[in-house]
Amino acid sequence: MQKDWIEDREEWAVSWSSAETECDVYGKCGQYGSCNSKDSRVCSCLRGFEPEHVEEWNGGNFTSGSVRRTPLQCERNGSSGQENKKDGFVKLTTMKVPELAEWSVVEEDD
Repeated sequence: MQKDWIEDREEWAVSWSSAETECDVYGKCGQYGSCNSKDSRVCSCLRGFEPEHVEEWNGGNFTSGSVRRTPLQCERNGSSGQENKKDGFVKLTTMKVPELAEWSVVEEDD
């Protein structure tokens, strides 16, 4: 819901919109999760991550999100056998980031 003040009419204009797909619901797949409403399983973990609570994911509750499978290079202690494996970035395409902008205009009289 959004409210906008219409100055010349001195009233609030209220507009409302709903989610088009379940992926439009913020946090549907939790942290490090990806949502695709066209897949049979709507949520999946990003590459290198796994469900934090597998039993919840199997039941269709994805809000607990995903956790990293392998520690980052700066977190490794040398006993994992992956000391020389370099960290990097994964390019993600066709991803939509959350729209969390809150607009507020305040004018003060001097």
